[in-house]
Amino acid sequence: MESRKDPDFPVHRVVFIVVSFLLGLLDMTLLYRAFHDLTQLNNGMSMIISFIIATIANFTALTWGWENGRHLAKRTINKRTVGEFVIWLAIGIMYAVIRAINIINKLGNPELNWMGETIQIVILAISYIGTGVLIQSSAREIWDAECVAFRKARKKFNRLHEDVADASADLHEDIGILKKYNMNYSALEHQKNKIEFAIRKSEKAVMADIVSMTCAKNPMISPVQANKVMEQVLDSAGVNIKEPKDNE
Repeated sequence: MESRKDPDFPVHRVVFIVVSFLLGLLDMTLLYRAFHDLTQLNNGMSMIISFIIATIANFTALTWGWENGRHLAKRTINKRTVGEFVIWLAIGIMYAVIRAINIINKLGNPELNWMGETIQIVILAISYIGTGVLIQSSAREIWDAECVAFRKARKKFNRLHEDVADASADLHEDIGILKKYNMNYSALEHQKNKIEFAIRKSEKAVMADIVSMTCAKNPMISPVQANKVMEQVLDSAGVNIKEPKDNE
C-alpha cells in the first residue's frame, strides 16, 4: 500500500539535491587523476572535464526524477525516463572504464597501490550511485504532479481568501460609516425638529400677542372666538406641532 503523500513543499529534498551536486566535486577528485593519465591533459583541464561529466550525470538524474514526478510514474524506469536512465548509467560505466583502463596501464608498475585503487573505486561507485538515486527520488517528490497541483490550488485558495478578507474588511468599514451616518442623520433631524418647533412656538406667541392687542382695542371681539380663529390659522399654517422628544 502506497504511503500517503505530504503535499507541503519538501525543502529537505532541495537540500539533498544541492548536497548531491556538491558531491560531484568528490567524483571529480576521484576521477580526474585517472582521466589525466588516460588523456594526457593537464590537471586543470582534467578537473574541469571530470566536473562537467559529473554535473551532466547529476542533471540527467534530476531530469529523470522530474519526468517521473510530473507523470506520476509508479516505476522508477519507464518509457518516459529510459533515455535519462541510459545516459546516467552510461556515464557511470564510463567512470568504471576510465578507472579500469588506468589500472591496466599501471600493471607491472611498482607504484600501483591495489588497496588505494580499490578504495577509490568503491567510494566512487557509492558516491555516483547514491547521489544519482538521491537526486532522482528527491526530484520525483518535488515535482510530484499531485502535490504540485495541490500546492497551486492551496496558493490560489489562500490568495482568494485574502481577497475575501480584504473585501470583508472594506465592507465592515463601509457599514460602520453608514451606521455613523445614520446616527448623525437622526441627530440632525431631531435638531431640525427642535429648531422648527422653537420657530413655530415663537410664531404662536407673536400671534397670541396680536390677538390679545386686537381684543384689547376692539372690545366687541370675543377673545374666545379670536383664539379659535388664531388656532385655525396656526393649524392651516402647520404651526401647531408637538414638541419633539429627546429620544425621537
